[in-house]
Amino acid sequence: MPAAYLLALLALLPCKGESDWDQMTSFHLLELWNSTLHGVDKQWNPLMFGGMSLAGDPQVPVFSLSMTLVRVLPAAVAVKLTVLVYLALGWLGAFTLARRFRLRRGLAALVAALFVGNGYVVAHVAHGHLDFLGTITLPLWLVLVRTAVRRPGEGTGAYVWRALLPLFGGGLLFALCCDGAPIAVLLLGVWVGFDALLVAWRHRALSPLIYLVGVVVIAVLLDAAWFFPLATNALECPRARPPSFCSPLYLLFYLLVPLRDHLPGAPASGHELCLFVGPVLAWLILRHRAAVRAALPPGELRGFAIAGGAMLLLGIGSLRACAAWLPPLPFDLLHALPGFVAIGIPARFWGYLGLPLAFAGAIALDRAASTRAVRGRGRLLWLALVALTLGNVAYSMVRPFVSRRGWPSLPACAVRALPTRIENVAGPVDNQALELAPNRGLLDAYNHHEHLTADVAPGSELVRSVVADDCPVPQVLASWRGWNSIVLELERAAGPVAIVLNQCHHPCWRSSAGAVDRSPSNNLRLSLPAGSATRQVELSFRDEAAVIGLQVSRWAGLTFGLLLILRLAAGSLRAGQRSRPPATGLACSGKVLPPMPLNHSGVSARAGLAGSANDTAATPAPSAGTTAATNEPVGDSQDGCSSSGVQSIVSSAKPTNTKTRPSGSVR
Repeated sequence: MPAAYLLALLALLPCKGESDWDQMTSFHLLELWNSTLHGVDKQWNPLMFGGMSLAGDPQVPVFSLSMTLVRVLPAAVAVKLTVLVYLALGWLGAFTLARRFRLRRGLAALVAALFVGNGYVVAHVAHGHLDFLGTITLPLWLVLVRTAVRRPGEGTGAYVWRALLPLFGGGLLFALCCDGAPIAVLLLGVWVGFDALLVAWRHRALSPLIYLVGVVVIAVLLDAAWFFPLATNALECPRARPPSFCSPLYLLFYLLVPLRDHLPGAPASGHELCLFVGPVLAWLILRHRAAVRAALPPGELRGFAIAGGAMLLLGIGSLRACAAWLPPLPFDLLHALPGFVAIGIPARFWGYLGLPLAFAGAIALDRAASTRAVRGRGRLLWLALVALTLGNVAYSMVRPFVSRRGWPSLPACAVRALPTRIENVAGPVDNQALELAPNRGLLDAYNHHEHLTADVAPGSELVRSVVADDCPVPQVLASWRGWNSIVLELERAAGPVAIVLNQCHHPCWRSSAGAVDRSPSNNLRLSLPAGSATRQVELSFRDEAAVIGLQVSRWAGLTFGLLLILRLAAGSLRAGQRSRPPATGLACSGKVLPPMPLNHSGVSARAGLAGSANDTAATPAPSAGTTAATNEPVGDSQDGCSSSGVQSIVSSAKPTNTKTRPSGSVR
């Protein structure tokens, strides 16, 4: 299955892709153009829906892996390579977790392949839900949580020293996984948080929970350029969706049937609800369930069962969405919290089940292979399994890039100067990433935002209307100065003037003269007082949360980078000290004994005190607390050395031709 991903994505590397592949590519282009025009911090975006806050759009990344690659590679290529990297991390995490559960290498590799080939991963990647990519690292997070548990007998200092690298690495990984994906923050937070709670309970320790909190704090500081404006804009422009109900029967259907279409009554299409493993693998899991229970550690098996049941219940959503008199479910309580209130498809929490299904499927396959001959009906069984599993991955990965909308490649569209004129184009949009340009916006873009309801007309005219009280209406000329600034030139008016612009309103707009507010149609409006002598007015957009967040990210990156270098350097120094060869001669209590002259057998006089190993085995045991030859106290030698140090020298100096003496002989 990993090979199927690799072949399909690399063979179609320059193709743009359809559905959300096109949308995610356009989001990366927006931040690329913004950073070229104004810098890394996100500000205003005049190219979608008549203008919106780029800083407040959570799906536009800043420091994600894909955004980093887009700065040096074509957008479609960078996004596909990022998908392959996250699939590799998912495979590696599942393999490492399986090995931690004492599964042999071949079986662990099968667990990893089934995990990245689960319908949840396949369906979301095929549809272009690249903001779900961070959730593929779930097994890796489970490994990190378990390494955060203090080992028996481990001191506090040693534990803190050992936990520093996983802490810094986890913070960086969480920042990369969540940048541009609020759904990844929620899903990983719930999945990993619940697992950390179970691990903490099982080991009676708070370290897994403390580790997870530390990771989130580090991630927020490292990626403050994305997290800070995300939080402030969520308060300024809240988005809420009504709770919904998703029957577990949909989960069972999409578990067995590789259908991506919408079923009647389902709250979403099949790609949102899919956990496809196929009827053959599902039957094998059911038949060999005893082998699955026996192969996994009891504590981990209970953890999978408890966490899987909790995510299943959470993904059902709200019973009250069906009838108000029904009792509340866990999602009803979470739906009131920030972030959860915007979730319209709670069944996305079912994605956690892909990991226990991978373990169960791999163990069941291994059990079936050891008990069933590959011939006759058994051969048909294996052929059906391979066709359903590999066929699902291959078909899903190829289809989005060979259609009319997915086949084209994106031409290079560089920003050569600050735009002074931006044209709004009406829909319908066929290929969003192909039609967007630094000076061309789309009024009908994908993924409409509910709070954007301004009256914006097609064309490049910035002034929508001018209203003057008790005076002639002045002529107003408007032009862009980049994306974050609008310059207005107008005649002097005796009375108050209100200028309604062809842009959406946002509280972060400011003016050099007059007041900026919201018109009844939700447009951006400038109100100038009576008798204003100003002939030129500038409106500028500045999101302070994005500016401050970028500074915090820079300082946090510098600080944690230096700490990481110091930690690695100190670790290398410690490792070098441990591996340093011992000094020649016998060193004890600060003394180094000089080499002793050799006797006729080639053994030093001091080494001869203890004799050879064969002598020790053949000589009667001496009295307690004395050496075998001299009856001197063990820890009371003249030079203050213990017998263990002497024995090490004896072993290294023993002649090769020593003969074994008869039992009872004494030198």
